[in-house]
Amino acid sequence: MSDDFKRNTVQSSRPKDVNSITNDWFTQDCCNNRNLFYASRNLYRNDRSDTNRDNMVRIRSTYKTCIKMQNMF
Repeated sequence: MSDDFKRNTVQSSRPKDVNSITNDWFTQDCCNNRNLFYASRNLYRNDRSDTNRDNMVRIRSTYKTCIKMQNMF
């Protein structure tokens, strides 16, 4: 393989884990709410019913409230 097609990459010191908590304000409760929101959003994307939309909106509100409350402190 030619060196022309190789990509120079830089190793990041941050972990690649999406669920890792890197900010002090992002608590385990926020992480759980985010994961619930992602799951409900994906469920709504796959089946666009009124019930799934209502659940997604309710869970999204809970997640946003959690983030706002944690950012206040």
